[in-house]
Amino acid sequence: MKAALALLLSLATVAVFSCNAILANDPGVLAITDEAGTEPAPIEPVTIEGGDVPTSPLVTPDAGNACPPGQEVCDGLCVAETDPLYGCGSPSCAPCAIAHGTASCQGGTCVVASCNKGYANCNANPADGCETDLTRATTCGGCNTACPIAAPFCAPSGGTFACTTGCTGAAPLRCGNDCVDPTSNVKHCGGCNAPCPAVAHATSACQARACTFTCKADFGDCNSNPADGCEAKLTDDPANCGACRHVCPADTTCKNASCRPGNGH
Repeated sequence: MKAALALLLSLATVAVFSCNAILANDPGVLAITDEAGTEPAPIEPVTIEGGDVPTSPLVTPDAGNACPPGQEVCDGLCVAETDPLYGCGSPSCAPCAIAHGTASCQGGTCVVASCNKGYANCNANPADGCETDLTRATTCGGCNTACPIAAPFCAPSGGTFACTTGCTGAAPLRCGNDCVDPTSNVKHCGGCNAPCPAVAHATSACQARACTFTCKADFGDCNSNPADGCEAKLTDDPANCGACRHVCPADTTCKNASCRPGNGH
């Protein structure tokens, strides 16, 4: 009996080694050959820069979908990269700020779209906005127009400003070489050298010798505090959506100055 059992074990061992020899197997590895009898090159593992698992595309937190081309996520919404209200594609999403003027987008940056009356962008630098005061005798009505000795004063003339020999009824107060109307001049409001302060997201004005301001489009002074200017962005503020104190209902969001259900799309 023992001799028979030993013979069976010996035959099984020979069979195993024969199979491994035929299959050319190493332990745990199966060699595969093509019809020509040659082994193909091993398949290299594919790795992705930064790790073996690809990262997900940028998604909007409330929509769960990637923004379309030409848009970015700001305040949880997809907005155009050409929208100056969101910084023209800036990662900060901060609105473009153009002193004494309005903004537009060009090449992914904020640029001057237009200047307020009495100002000009003479140095072509959007960083300081419309920096040149055209009501001054040194730049009277134009970037390079300095009033001569024969007509040293700068006064309103039609829709612009021009050098004159004296102040006129439309601008009777002389402040240095500038002729101004103290009832409406934002730099000499109520008297010489009494400028109205700059207000965030607003245009300052002088009315009846008192300083006031008007909010720019899509902004509002919803807390009635002039210290922080027009602080509410009416296009995406659910507490001031489209107008001050217009609160969006629960489970809605504010997009393009309108309350939208769900994710705002």
